[in-house]
Amino acid sequence: MDITQLQLESTLLLRVAKLEAENIGLNRALAYVAQQTRNSLGTITAVCFAITINIGASWLHDKYQVAAYDWMIEHETMLATDVGVRIREIIDFDTNRFVALPSGVQLIGLTPAQTQQWIQELIRTESSGNQTIVNQYGYMGIGQFGASALVAVGLVSKDKFRAACKSGALSGRDCWKGQKQWLKNNDNWLIDGGMDAFLNNKGLQIAAIVKLANLNIQDGYRMGAIHRSDSPQRHGGYAKASHLVGSGNAAKWYKYHIDTRDGNGNPASNYARQGERCITS
Repeated sequence: MDITQLQLESTLLLRVAKLEAENIGLNRALAYVAQQTRNSLGTITAVCFAITINIGASWLHDKYQVAAYDWMIEHETMLATDVGVRIREIIDFDTNRFVALPSGVQLIGLTPAQTQQWIQELIRTESSGNQTIVNQYGYMGIGQFGASALVAVGLVSKDKFRAACKSGALSGRDCWKGQKQWLKNNDNWLIDGGMDAFLNNKGLQIAAIVKLANLNIQDGYRMGAIHRSDSPQRHGGYAKASHLVGSGNAAKWYKYHIDTRDGNGNPASNYARQGERCITS
């Protein structure tokens, strides 16, 4: 979004705020503006408007001042918390995002430069570049790999994984329940050092991300969801959607526009668009 559009948005939103203030008071007006801003421009940009509104409150009628300041204390505190977290994520991501591709690591249908763009986009949404993160469900690293994905790329024992699923040590779809504790056992891994070795080796994680993406792309070929002659953008979109919901569900989107969401409610269609748009060269 360029500065002209931002200025237009600012002017329109503040005009609405003034009109709202005349009828229902500044408290609701500011809440309205903040909500509209966050919906259309995102949290970071909303801060700029919050500051603008703070300044703008001084030229609104005096009787709205108390309501304005009360609102700012309550709502900007919550907004600042959200923004602080997002800024931290951005700083961490910008610091860690650039990783040299291991030799021979490249997505099918993409150049090395395009592969780098795709990886940067994937880790932006998965982990903000934090290679040692392990979430509450046991998904780990910059690509948020679970046990089934680690098995697919050859880093965790397939036999032990299947046995754990059969015994109930792991449960749920793709046997994700219990994986956080199960993956702490180095005996379940096929690499020395197990989980710690994986988390502390960014190059290994990058190679795993690309290997999984290529397996998904090959599945996409077999299902007719994508084709070898398709653009790098389409390959990238399919690969990212597959990373979220699996190749079968990504194929549903690319063949039939049937959308699927992951456990957190993220739709495959969003990941597909992100994976397509990140490839610019």
